[in-house]
Amino acid sequence: MRFVCCLFLTTISLLTTSYARPESSSTKDIVRNTLMDYFSPYQDASEGQINAVEDELLNTRAEPRFSYPPFPRTWIERYSSTTSHTTTTAIFDTSKMAQAISVLAGPATGVANILLNGAQLSYRYEQSIKYSYSRTTTLMVMTSWRQHRNPNNPDAPIVPRDILENSVIDQKRDLYNYFKVSKDYPLLGMCKYEMALAIQKSKTNTLNLVFGSKANGEDVLDGMSYTVYSNFFQIEDHIPVEDYLSVRCGENFTEAVRYLVEGEFNKMVTGRFAHYHPRSECRWKPFSANTPINGDPDCMNWFNQKNEMGLDKTATVPRCILGKEGYPVCALRTSKVGAHCPLYASNGQLFTKEPPTWTWDRQLNPMDMTGFLSARTLNPCDHRLECKLENGNPIAAIPLSRDRSERLRHLQNANYITTCQPIFNRGAR
Repeated sequence: MRFVCCLFLTTISLLTTSYARPESSSTKDIVRNTLMDYFSPYQDASEGQINAVEDELLNTRAEPRFSYPPFPRTWIERYSSTTSHTTTTAIFDTSKMAQAISVLAGPATGVANILLNGAQLSYRYEQSIKYSYSRTTTLMVMTSWRQHRNPNNPDAPIVPRDILENSVIDQKRDLYNYFKVSKDYPLLGMCKYEMALAIQKSKTNTLNLVFGSKANGEDVLDGMSYTVYSNFFQIEDHIPVEDYLSVRCGENFTEAVRYLVEGEFNKMVTGRFAHYHPRSECRWKPFSANTPINGDPDCMNWFNQKNEMGLDKTATVPRCILGKEGYPVCALRTSKVGAHCPLYASNGQLFTKEPPTWTWDRQLNPMDMTGFLSARTLNPCDHRLECKLENGNPIAAIPLSRDRSERLRHLQNANYITTCQPIFNRGAR
């Protein structure tokens, strides 16, 4: 999920930069104008070859004239897909509880076994959430078993050939498969790239009896996808089927549009996670003038039940934020002016908000006490406040060497006291 969010931000940055340029007066299509300047998979090809492939797959000008197969048509698909998934499962099982009690307490738990397990009766409830991401590149080839009419004499009768003689795929002596192309039976190809997310929520209730069991289950599938198709192109008889998939549709088309598709798809994912994720703890809203000063209402119960050692509720408020996995969670924010806030060192840079856990080196504010008897964890500043040095200077005022190795050595032992202070707009209080 972190990768998805980072890729989303990178894509938006690239597209924003490209749209800021003056609009070209040429007839190149908009995809090439906004995308190809930043990424090209044809580094070893000549400029003429690059333009030819891009025009064939991506141009938005008038469609060139192709020999389209007549109806009824046949579609052949060859695809390559990558799927990654995670599953979270929660189980309540009375038989497991009885077994655990027996192990811990021995024979004295016979009464408990009877109460929990009955006469070999047990109840099991299982709930799981599965997330599946998939990326698919597809070659689609359109053909027909019907012979194409002669354009010079469209009224001439057509004598159909034997279907077996007109097979679509031809395997040659090199053991590669090629499409069989002829004027009478034209073939057109098209590339497709798709990203998809499926969220499956499952619930199962199982009642085990002496002579059998009864189970009731429910699966709810929530999915979304984003797909982009290339232009049609004429199939040629000297290019193997595998090369059409891996080179023409994979290296050429997919790599050209991948960042555009992922950027659009990630907008759908982040919007879905921010407002409709099944594990959401609160309703997330962007900060505005109407944001309550004393905390977000959806997180008040969470805040009232939170009783950690060293937690000062007079200096903190609950806020609904987008968590590291993209869905809304409740978190603590420091709301008191002058209260201490954290400062992180990560790869030779300073941050007032916690970077991903695998990148930051240490927390530099010594007022963060994590000992057992004096436990206190510093929280980021709330809205309307900013984490600054005690003298009011911003974090950027800390002198750091331009040499990265020197910065890393300096930040290994450096300490800076930082506090939450009001944000001043345009130098005015």
